[in-house]
Amino acid sequence: MWKDLITDPTGSEASARRGKPPTPPVPPSPLRLLDDPVVVPDTLADLIAARLPGLIERWETAALGRVEQLTPEQRRAVAAAIHSFAPAYVHHLRSQDEAPLAEAARAVAQAGLFRLLSLEQLQMSLGCFHQVVWPLVVLHAGGDVSRLVAAAEVVAECALGAARAATSEYERRVVSEANDTIDFGFTLAAVTRSVTATLNLDEVLRVACEEGARLMGVESVLIRLLDENQQLVCRAAWGEHAADLLGTVLPMDHGTGLCGRAVQTRRVQAARACPGTALDSDRLPLRPGQVCLAAPIIAKGEVLGAMLFADRQHEERSESARSTELALTADLLVGQVALMIYNARLHTQVRELAYALDHIGECVLVADTDGRIRYANRAVMTILGYEPDAVVGRSLADLTVGPLAPDLGALTQGKARWRHREGGEVPVALTSAPIPGGPEGQPRLVVLARDITDEKRRAEQEAAHRALLQAKNRELEAFVYTVSHDLRAPLVSVHGLLGLLSTGYGQVLDDAGRHLLRRLNVNTVRMERLISDLLRFSRVGRHLARTQIDPGAVVAEILEDWRARLEARGITVEVAEPLPVVYADPTALRQVLENLLANATKFMGDNPAPRIVVGGEAEGEYAHLYVRDNGIGIAPEYHDKAFEIFQRVHDRPEEIDGTGIGLAIVKKAVEMWGGRVWLESAVGQGCTVHFLAPGKEDGHDDGCHGEDAAD
Repeated sequence: MWKDLITDPTGSEASARRGKPPTPPVPPSPLRLLDDPVVVPDTLADLIAARLPGLIERWETAALGRVEQLTPEQRRAVAAAIHSFAPAYVHHLRSQDEAPLAEAARAVAQAGLFRLLSLEQLQMSLGCFHQVVWPLVVLHAGGDVSRLVAAAEVVAECALGAARAATSEYERRVVSEANDTIDFGFTLAAVTRSVTATLNLDEVLRVACEEGARLMGVESVLIRLLDENQQLVCRAAWGEHAADLLGTVLPMDHGTGLCGRAVQTRRVQAARACPGTALDSDRLPLRPGQVCLAAPIIAKGEVLGAMLFADRQHEERSESARSTELALTADLLVGQVALMIYNARLHTQVRELAYALDHIGECVLVADTDGRIRYANRAVMTILGYEPDAVVGRSLADLTVGPLAPDLGALTQGKARWRHREGGEVPVALTSAPIPGGPEGQPRLVVLARDITDEKRRAEQEAAHRALLQAKNRELEAFVYTVSHDLRAPLVSVHGLLGLLSTGYGQVLDDAGRHLLRRLNVNTVRMERLISDLLRFSRVGRHLARTQIDPGAVVAEILEDWRARLEARGITVEVAEPLPVVYADPTALRQVLENLLANATKFMGDNPAPRIVVGGEAEGEYAHLYVRDNGIGIAPEYHDKAFEIFQRVHDRPEEIDGTGIGLAIVKKAVEMWGGRVWLESAVGQGCTVHFLAPGKEDGHDDGCHGEDAAD
């Protein structure tokens, strides 16, 4: 029977002799690995060692069948664990020493199999040894029951020893990793404390490199930050060649090195140094095979730069595990560094802002919505005589003469009076606005205050001077009006007498006398026109009433009145409608437009296709209007002189009718509105006269410029 089991473990020959069909083939038994006839070794250990390769194969098959739902990577881990423990089992069976089992457990742990398999999965896999070795135990016993029991006990003790070794190593690894995690946490906290000990950016970067090298056990560390040109500049470095690396620049447009790729991808990048591949600046010497890793520095979603680590270790066997360790550690460290860089930059910005606030002329206060002051700049010392710290904590009501504005906390502008430390009052112009997102979600208020003491004094002086000037202007206008009116009456009489003289005595005079009489009559008419124009000029600005006017309608009325004159001259007038709305006196606006159109028609010269264009557009609070012609033009040196009273700047004034007062009237009327007038022209290239008039209603009545305006 034992011979049949040994030579035919499947039992197929015995079944054939009994007339039964043979059973299906199964994987070959380890007993078949020795050539017949079978020679049984003296010890069980030697028997197992002689059949170890086949035993391992059946062991793997049994383990993979027993441990369910394994991934391909886990199946390979089971096979690796069995290969590690099989020789240890043989050693243990020979010497009853558990040291080989413990050594096998350490090898399994160092290979990273504990990260792939649970302890239960590993124990189940190792326990299958008892199942696959049983035929050899039976063979070893040779039919002796006591020997069979003893061998079974030895095999069971071996399996238990392996389970104990695996459990002990697993627990040791768990405790070691926990301690490593705790140590890493304390080390990272120490690094964070070192980095956060200063808010100076350069110091933060220097300490980050030093502590990062200590934490990660690397050979070199450098930090590259993006500058305003989006180039990676080395701002800090640690290691043998740190001084050579500071200030080196890597342009991003070429994606140079690991740092460039880390910034572009926003992910950790790792590589091994090899000839012909630049991982960073040429000033960072790297040995072939040396592992380098770059991690992007990202704060608040913004990529600030990258941190590069050059490792000390570069053996092939440890590349994967070491790269993983570096990546995980770098991710944690760079997160802290990014926050510190962000805080350092924010601190710099706050410091610069505080400096700027302390050196501006306006007082800046930040207060709660109930008026409690939380911040004051140094201008409060200039305006009110208080040190900023003396104002913080007080209420705005303590500084204000009279009640606070009821809409405190809203965007407002206005004026107020504040109390000076010495008891006086300071007039200030205020602008206040809410600041959202204050502490605990409570909004705050920023108040800008400007001392207007000097402005108020100047305004009062200017008002007094303006009132005096207006009074003088009224006196002058009244004088001009009176003189013009008084001169006109006798001049009309002279003109009439000249007419009677010409009619009654014209035949008596010779040709020379009649010529003198005609010259006298022409000059009298011209004198009358000058006096009339002078009266018109003096009336400009008197009793102006501002109202909304459509300039297009005014131009249309003028063109209708002038139709015959324009058709006789063959002049085409174009209006670029719609023209912007004007707030002015209707009579004054018509007078301005009439004078400009009259000037344009008078100075056409011999143009065969005379043309006038009236256009305009809105410009902020003003309406910009213009009248353009293609006439004889005005030389640039006469542009300003053209607006002076009684000035005629063309070459032959005797050939063109007029007194030279039209543009002076335009200038006076436009300036009465608070606008301005100018022209663009060159000789032979036509002329464009521009003027600005109020385009919005501002609540002021231009009658204040007139004769009857109140002081």
